[in-house]
Amino acid sequence: MPRKSLGEALQGTITDKRLSNAAPAGGTPLKASKASFRLKASSPLESSEQAAVFQHAALRARDDPRWGMLFAIPNGKAASSIREAVNAKRTGLKRGVPDMFLPWPAGGWHGLFVELKRADGTKSDLKPEQADWLRRLQDAGYQTVVAFGWKEAVAEIAGYLETS
Repeated sequence: MPRKSLGEALQGTITDKRLSNAAPAGGTPLKASKASFRLKASSPLESSEQAAVFQHAALRARDDPRWGMLFAIPNGKAASSIREAVNAKRTGLKRGVPDMFLPWPAGGWHGLFVELKRADGTKSDLKPEQADWLRRLQDAGYQTVVAFGWKEAVAEIAGYLETS
């Protein structure tokens, strides 16, 4: 059976005929059957959503340099080894710190922290340590938001900047 590209697979149903030739451990061939399944296009990963925010910010920064001040806080990135994880913690890694920060005062706030979730996410995706950081940062005079997807994040940042 010719292989389909991922794009073709996401567009329709794939029938896997290879199962008809498979033999279980007992040695008796399986009955010829068609196992159909449908691949569902998942929501982009948080890292892809965040990359889109920064692509948008780079474009907006051409006309408004405040957008160019937005930066990522790579606290959520998994270390590739125990040694790296220990070193990251030793050098200041803190669980739950929001994903992005815009160090620009606006609307009476000192700056904006953004916790980014997938577009199909829910408030329950927010971990307790993330909620704790957002609350403490807000108590310290920073605006905090949880954005679901890059479009919502961009809208939140734009709205924040409009208040300055």
